Order: sequence, then C-alpha cells, then structure tokens
Amino acid sequence: MIRRLLFHSFRVVHSLSNLVRTRFTPAGLLLLGGAVSSGIFGVDTRQSLAFQIFALSAGVLLVSILGGLVFRGDLRLRRVLPRFGTVGVPMHYRVTLANAGARMQRDLLLADELDSAFP
Repeated sequence: MIRRLLFHSFRVVHSLSNLVRTRFTPAGLLLLGGAVSSGIFGVDTRQSLAFQIFALSAGVLLVSILGGLVFRGDLRLRRVLPRFGTVGVPMHYRVTLANAGARMQRDLLLADELDSAFP
C-alpha cells in the first residue's frame, strides 16, 4: 500500500518537475518561485502583505502562459537518423529546423531527450 503511494507520488513529482524544467525560462522559474513562496506566506491576509506579491506574480505568470499559447511560432522539425545504432557508440544525426511563419524566431533551444519509461 505505502509502496504504491510512494511510486505514485514519485511519478507525479517527476512529471511536474519535468514540465516546469522544460517550459519555464530562468526568469519564469524565479517568478514561479516567488509566487509559490509569497502564496505560502500570504495565506493570512490580515497579518501579511505577501498576498499582493502573490497576486501580481500570479497575474504576470498567467498573462505570459496565455501569451505563449496564442503567439506560438510555426516551426517544422525533421530528424534524419541513421538506420542502425550501437549501444556505447556515439550516434550522429542531422536535425533540420524550418520556420514556416512570417516572424523571425530568436534564441531557440533544441533539447532532444530520450523518452524514459517508468518501471
């Protein structure tokens, strides 16, 4: 019973950590940390003014998340892999990235990570 609960909580925390790590910039992580900490300290609105910091940072996060969903770039990615790969031997492959949109995209980062299955 406890083992199942621990595994489920590990899975949730790992998924949430992966989501936050891949979707937020360093400035966004700072803002998210400030929102969480001010949300913890600002629970009692009569003793602390931290709820104002929480409201401001949560509003900025909400606007940036919605803006990221609306103003998304139109990119096409193509990965050309070799036919075979061997364990322990470096494998080189080519990635082609094309901008299909009208706006120029700057400061892009390509992170190619293998999909890891849970045990």
